[in-house]
Amino acid sequence: MTTLTTYQFTELIRKTRPHLGVHSGQRGLRGLRLDSDGCHLHAIASDRHTLAVAREPLTEDSDGPVWARTIAADDLDTVTSWVEGCRENARITLTVDDHTLTFAPEPGRSRLPVETSSTDWPDWRALTVTALDAPLEQVTAACWNSKLLARWQAGGYAVTTWQANPTAPLIVIGHNLLGLQMPLLPRAPEDTMDPAAARAQWQTSLDPTAPHDRQVLSGTDASAKLVDDFTVDLLQQILRSTTDVFSAATGDPAALAAYALAGGRSWIAYRFLEALAKAAPDLLHTTITTLAVELDSGEFGELAWHAAEQAGHDPQAWHDAYEKHLAAWAAQNSPA
Repeated sequence: MTTLTTYQFTELIRKTRPHLGVHSGQRGLRGLRLDSDGCHLHAIASDRHTLAVAREPLTEDSDGPVWARTIAADDLDTVTSWVEGCRENARITLTVDDHTLTFAPEPGRSRLPVETSSTDWPDWRALTVTALDAPLEQVTAACWNSKLLARWQAGGYAVTTWQANPTAPLIVIGHNLLGLQMPLLPRAPEDTMDPAAARAQWQTSLDPTAPHDRQVLSGTDASAKLVDDFTVDLLQQILRSTTDVFSAATGDPAALAAYALAGGRSWIAYRFLEALAKAAPDLLHTTITTLAVELDSGEFGELAWHAAEQAGHDPQAWHDAYEKHLAAWAAQNSPA
């Protein structure tokens, strides 16, 4: 059995829950991973952009079993409420049986069995070891999603960070917390900001005696390049998809459908962009600027999920239907 206190388990959830991959698009990440090595119970959560690993030492009466299970995101509220309903700092015991993780409290309170999964989780140990062992290079500047940075507040008042190189993850160390966060990569070399570029950009504000260029740039001027980039990208995607459709093997209907879908959706997006440029150019530039940030962050899957919910749809039902379709297709096309 694995034993720890309710306070310890609550701390594991508090530190990792901000990183939970509820709508990550990765089936295996939609939940909280619990991993016991016999000495510590680890809680791991990730949505691909950040990875958080929290740990708490087991009490002396634990008998040291090694196990790992994933609690689905939908069940986490139930588990949290059950733990918080126990006596303050009481000991709870976790036992694993097939696909069930059972929480057992002090005598006089009912147990809580939770259906779990033992598979479909990335090797978090390998990911963190690779990041920690990467040789340190000189990093002059890096770009970070500020909303994701705020997740590390759960790690405590003070955290230690470093980055091995400009494209490596940020490593975050707190009390009983180890985390990784991927940087935002510039869309183009000229978008890179470093100390010299920042000094030049702010020169007139930092030095009132410096010559001023009094030309005021409008939002349209500032984002015109983004509109041009999106236009070129869409048209290139349409032409590439058209070429791929004709060059794809006729015996691969999935590839033909993917190429046709990519080209068709790109053409729809281009037509909307073209119409918006004529009807509401200011709105277009604002939208394009916001869209660039969303694409750079990689969070558009989560945003689409929330947008579907706000529109009154059931994205979970869509997902379940698609998973069922994939399973049926795999069964139909599996070798005899």
